[in-house]
Amino acid sequence: MGAIFMVAMCVATGVSLQPTQVNAANSYVEGSYAAAMTFADEFCSDTSSAGVGSSYNGIGDLVWITAPDGTTNITANQGDLYANVTVHIAGKFCSGYSGYNSGSNYTSDQGSISGTMLYGTNQAGRAFEVSEPASLYIGNFSAGTHRINMSLASFFTRSNGIPGSPKDSPNAYTDLTIKYTQQWSINGQSYVDNMNDGTGRRQGNPALSAAPGDMLYWTHDMRNRGPNDMDRTVFYNVDRTGFGNGWDAIHEPSGRASGTVNQLFVQFGGATGAAYASYRVEASDGGRTLCARISWNDNAWNDTGWGSSGYACAFVPFNYNLKPSVDGLNNGTASVGGTIPTVSPQIDNSLDASPGKTTDAPNAEWKLLRVEVPPNSTIPMTTLADNQEPCAHYANGGRNTCVDKGSGTQPFPAGTTALSQLTNELVGADTQVGTQICYTLSVRPYAPGAPAGNWRHSAPECLTVSKSPKVQTWGGDLHTRGNILTQTSDATVDGTNKRFGSWVEYGGFSVGTNTNFASGSGLNNGNTNTTTADVWNKLTFANVNLAGGNSYGMFTLPSSLPTLASQFGGAASTGSAQSNLGTLSSGTYKVGDFTIDASDIGQGKSIIIISSGRVTITGSITYHGNGASDTFTQASELPQVVIIADNIDIQNDATQVDAWLLTKNGGAINTCSDVALGAPLNAKVCQKPLMVNGPVLTSHLHLRRTAGSDTVATAGAPAEVFNLRPDTFIWAYGQASQAGKAQTVYSVELPPRF
Repeated sequence: MGAIFMVAMCVATGVSLQPTQVNAANSYVEGSYAAAMTFADEFCSDTSSAGVGSSYNGIGDLVWITAPDGTTNITANQGDLYANVTVHIAGKFCSGYSGYNSGSNYTSDQGSISGTMLYGTNQAGRAFEVSEPASLYIGNFSAGTHRINMSLASFFTRSNGIPGSPKDSPNAYTDLTIKYTQQWSINGQSYVDNMNDGTGRRQGNPALSAAPGDMLYWTHDMRNRGPNDMDRTVFYNVDRTGFGNGWDAIHEPSGRASGTVNQLFVQFGGATGAAYASYRVEASDGGRTLCARISWNDNAWNDTGWGSSGYACAFVPFNYNLKPSVDGLNNGTASVGGTIPTVSPQIDNSLDASPGKTTDAPNAEWKLLRVEVPPNSTIPMTTLADNQEPCAHYANGGRNTCVDKGSGTQPFPAGTTALSQLTNELVGADTQVGTQICYTLSVRPYAPGAPAGNWRHSAPECLTVSKSPKVQTWGGDLHTRGNILTQTSDATVDGTNKRFGSWVEYGGFSVGTNTNFASGSGLNNGNTNTTTADVWNKLTFANVNLAGGNSYGMFTLPSSLPTLASQFGGAASTGSAQSNLGTLSSGTYKVGDFTIDASDIGQGKSIIIISSGRVTITGSITYHGNGASDTFTQASELPQVVIIADNIDIQNDATQVDAWLLTKNGGAINTCSDVALGAPLNAKVCQKPLMVNGPVLTSHLHLRRTAGSDTVATAGAPAEVFNLRPDTFIWAYGQASQAGKAQTVYSVELPPRF
């Protein structure tokens, strides 16, 4: 029913190929379709001439192999076990045999080629060619050129089932070239050495640890493992990972090289000065694994891909110590409604024992708080670490209030990192005097291995909300042969920042400096100019800014001021003085140490107290008119009190003193003698305001009242007022008229005031 073709293959070795006769049995012909057609034509002609008839196979055909692309250039490499080929069978059906079906099934007696080819019902004179891919076993071939001979023995089966007779076909040959190949492969090694730990070079990932400041060296080599010398050069370079300085993208050094069997044909790095072979570990490498390896291409004689050594790595463990702090307040003070100095939070990353080994810290979370501590509460003042949230840590059981002033997550390099400063922070308008306003900073994680979630808290940086008591001089000038030194305070009133302070209504005269004290009422109700002091020193003598600060003055005054006390000493004593001056009649009272209680001085009374010691005023001294009226019709009706003593003490309950206050013998006036001069003051001591209506002349004036400045509304309210009222001049004029003359003691020319 079908013809079976058995393919036998024999191989001739060598390059000398001898032509053979096409039509002779066991002859050799170069396999091709044309050769098959030639043989088929001759075969069919011969069988017809011989008259073999139907007893002989009526098919003339040929079998041969080619390369897969159809060419006869079959090549393979030494060491290959198989070559890919295509098997071809071509021929013709001779005339007179059209009644038979034919086919082909072939196998190789070496088991090297197998497959099935089928072609249709024969037709007399019809040519055919069938091919299919196959594998040719060449495992026992040596390098060189080989001739592959294919022979075909053909059989067919008649329709009546009787086998036909075999036919000898010529052998078809194809040349196969086995290329000699130099077989080799490459082995590469990479090493890293920490020159600071003395352990020598190592391999692995990681091979060793390093710290900031350590010097790392990498070395690399490549060896030909054979078994043959290399027949070509290969390209090599160095790969890196983990570097934060851009080295990861630099594949240097690089080059091309080859080597003989077992030769170490590439070797570089270490301390030889090769580029990118040494690296000084930086603080920013904390947490990094710094790696390098050598890579090459081709990988082997039969592998055109990349090969590489293992990475040699140094791990830089995190080694950091974050210490938060806040700076800028310096335990200072601020007034209610005033501006808080610039707050500067920062985080320091350095180890206490070995700062040279500190690494940059990974992302850490920080929180900045403003904590207000009322007078009856406290706040932790030491650096602590715990698992409490920052506000809970500083809140003191809820007695303190917390305001979030900033937070974030960021890395912290070795050294000090300044966070954003807080500027224009204000003290609240309703903040209680004595309240501490503190700023705190917390961070986590603060060190490698710190307990999960724990914060490290800074010591608070605080200021105290305090008063800056003011003094005002009304109706006259202020003269001193010493210095004038007072304080100013700022407060935001109705959205406007103003400067408040002490001032004199007219001129300010000081032989020494005049600092932070206004003249010409320059700070009355506050001044919007908070930086240029000359705008509120228009009547300060001399009007010159000293050394670029807020100090003026340095004005030459007479060598001595008038001694008003001497003007009253000649009168005889009227009698025994009483502590309630309102009970006394007009006159001069000479006493030793003397106490004056609250007194209301009636119309027309002129009382002069001359003490050889200390006068203590325990209550207010007020001028009253005739009965309930303060209306006067003539100078003689004006009451007046003159107090002359070595020292004059005024107690806190005295809020108004209508009197002349004159000291002698270098004495002093103390406006609140309830506490000793050396004792500290606070908002609850000497807190009552004081108004002195009359001239004041003393060697030392101790201003001790703390009233005012409690709120924004009272930011400019004075604690003490010295008021030279017109009744003083009218009364003095009346007294001088009685003596019949007026004497000029000294004169000073003043500028006009507009």
